[in-house]
Amino acid sequence: IRFEVAADATHVGGLALYGATMGQWPMEPTLLLQLTPGAAKPEESAKAVNAIASRAETLIKTGPNGAEWRFTTADPGDGWRAADYDDSAWSIGKAGFGTNGTPNARVGTDWTTADIWLRTRVAVPKGFDKAPAWLMLHHDEDVKVYVNGDLLVERKGYLRDYERIPLTPEQRKLFKPGKENVIAMHCHQTSGGQFVDLGLSALTKE
Repeated sequence: IRFEVAADATHVGGLALYGATMGQWPMEPTLLLQLTPGAAKPEESAKAVNAIASRAETLIKTGPNGAEWRFTTADPGDGWRAADYDDSAWSIGKAGFGTNGTPNARVGTDWTTADIWLRTRVAVPKGFDKAPAWLMLHHDEDVKVYVNGDLLVERKGYLRDYERIPLTPEQRKLFKPGKENVIAMHCHQTSGGQFVDLGLSALTKE
């Protein structure tokens, strides 16, 4: 396969390749072929794959009217991130959590204290451990995210927008495909704007 720009091209162009940690989709380069008008169609046994967006499934929705989380602003003590922890006394709110005016914050529930602890449950489909998956995480400031009691992601400081974080095979193995999983999150705030929100998506559709 050869790519080239015509010698008489009047615009500046080129070819950009992105990998699993860069670009819109967390996967390695994929080649999509489109037949020119009039070309013979592939045999019925051939399978064409395109429109990766149609295979993406949102498992945890981000704000401002995002997933429902249990939350508390009082230190819950040890064990709060465990899957079997009883969070029934915690408040319930819609993601994301923070204050309006924080850059690119999609606030669904006000949060104004120094700390917030959050928990939600998500069922991931079978094959999740083998499919490309990613988080959409916005935090101001420090945040830790756990799955079924194990640390999934830790970030320091703050962001000005959502960050797409591709999950490694090791991270995906922390989830239980076909079963309910507990996502627990703690965010600490010191000054200025504050916000935390997390989304989860995967390419699990055929």
